[in-house]
Amino acid sequence: MKNFKYLIFVFSLFLLSCGSDDGKSSVMRWTGENNISDFKRYVGTPDGGREFVIEGVDGNGNPINVDSVKNAEVRRRFNDSYKDGLFTYMTVEFNNDIITYVDSMKIVSTYQFKNDSLFVLRSDKKLIYVATGNTDSLYRVEGLLYYQLSDKEPQIISSDKSVDLETALKSAGYSSLQEMKNPLDTIIWCNVKYIFK
Repeated sequence: MKNFKYLIFVFSLFLLSCGSDDGKSSVMRWTGENNISDFKRYVGTPDGGREFVIEGVDGNGNPINVDSVKNAEVRRRFNDSYKDGLFTYMTVEFNNDIITYVDSMKIVSTYQFKNDSLFVLRSDKKLIYVATGNTDSLYRVEGLLYYQLSDKEPQIISSDKSVDLETALKSAGYSSLQEMKNPLDTIIWCNVKYIFK
């Protein structure tokens, strides 16, 4: 019985020494928060494409929550393509010069940052992109593009790369906004940031 108490005491000390000083986990996970502020919508006009800006008030001058409107628009336009919990199972843990990265695979390796992007080094010396940010906060991006031209069915494209105006126009078959003259033509994109802390 004396040995058993001794083992419990030693085991308790071991557990205490393994914990972090502030009681927080050092594993970074998706916070359940997605930033959709990078949302753009362009519509055709006789003078060329114009940005449709979501204002902070409705037609009657009543205030509206712009983020809620953008969120609703993303969900409506990108329905099945936008996955709210896309990175639910991804984790990143920094431990001195080593990182443990878990997504569709588990990698324990050295890491490096290049231009705010985090990479792990595989055993074959290739770099694998993990996320953007720093050791305190990271994010992943899903680029969503929707376009509907007057004579065609709506198209939706999802990518792990950010979308910009040039990419959106090219995908819709335009070389510039000046060509977007049909009022029924619409181009929408959003770069969703999945936040990890």
